Amino acid sequence: MVADPIQQAQEYIKGHNITGLLQVLTASLIYHKPSDVKSHLVDILRQMQSASQVEEDVSLASTNFVGCLFSDEDLSTMFNMYDMNNTGTMSKAQAMNAVENLVGSAALATLDLSNDLGSGDGPITQLQFTKACKYALHKVLTSKS
Repeated sequence: MVADPIQQAQEYIKGHNITGLLQVLTASLIYHKPSDVKSHLVDILRQMQSASQVEEDVSLASTNFVGCLFSDEDLSTMFNMYDMNNTGTMSKAQAMNAVENLVGSAALATLDLSNDLGSGDGPITQLQFTKACKYALHKVLTSKS
């Protein structure tokens, strides 16, 4: 018995997160407005491919992949917006709020950021914040749900 080709296509699209891929590519085009669209898209796909090969090492994987949409400078600007007193730190609540603004509350609820933000309520440095954001964005953008 031959399976329904439409159902097969839908399962393939869902299983390989094609919708998410198209969303990332489209968002990057809108954000960066490259003059050479084809080259820009190929670069993103290569970055995503290399990120998936080293997915467990977020410091390597998400740097390039998340860089499709957010650079370290963007995350630094976001950190500075929360660090209004220029102390070089923010509260954990502020960091969680910032990450929630990036990925949404539903996605945040599925993430464990304790590796980057710690388990206590101590101050969060810019490095911790950047790593947490990259981890969260990487997990959300590569999820297959």
